[in-house]
Amino acid sequence: MPFEKGHAVSEETRRKIGDAHRGKTVSEETRAKLRRSLTGRKLSKEDNEKKSKRMMGHVVTPETRAKISAAHMGSGISIVGGYRYLRALDNPNKTKHGFVAEHRLVVEKEVGRYLSMEEVVHHINGNTLDNRIENLRLFSNDAEHHSEATHWGGCSLNPEDIKGIKRMREDGALLREISAKYEVSISSISKICRGKTYKEMT
Repeated sequence: MPFEKGHAVSEETRRKIGDAHRGKTVSEETRAKLRRSLTGRKLSKEDNEKKSKRMMGHVVTPETRAKISAAHMGSGISIVGGYRYLRALDNPNKTKHGFVAEHRLVVEKEVGRYLSMEEVVHHINGNTLDNRIENLRLFSNDAEHHSEATHWGGCSLNPEDIKGIKRMREDGALLREISAKYEVSISSISKICRGKTYKEMT
């Protein structure tokens, strides 16, 4: 009798199935079929909880982590920590998987040379995925970058912009509307409105 969805399987039956399959080798063709059948499948809340409990305390080896990373990066594009990375095998500063942050590649093309590891590329509007050259600024080192970004709140705005942002917020404008107008990240707009940054301009 074939199994039906929701049909409870006894421990004895599970043991028999396990014994029957123990020692058998699954072919690559069968593995591929299983992967295809599971692609796009959404787990229920209950299944997710079971999976979490099953993985609790499970240690992933460095070799497995490397395989997972390589599989995810197979497309040639990867988003890591909010930054877009592109495959650049000839770049001397590439990661062990052959990737370089896109914003650094854009600046390298502009200046006509490879950047040193000490140099830092800053996103002016705070959006780390906006890698247009006009949104990028090159600093010679992290100390210079940190000093500038801390003083000006991490993005480039003039006093009139700050007044305009605060005025729009007071008039009831949404953060995303102000962000779109001034091409600055929502988090930066929020900090400005709360007085966390750009205090010197008010």
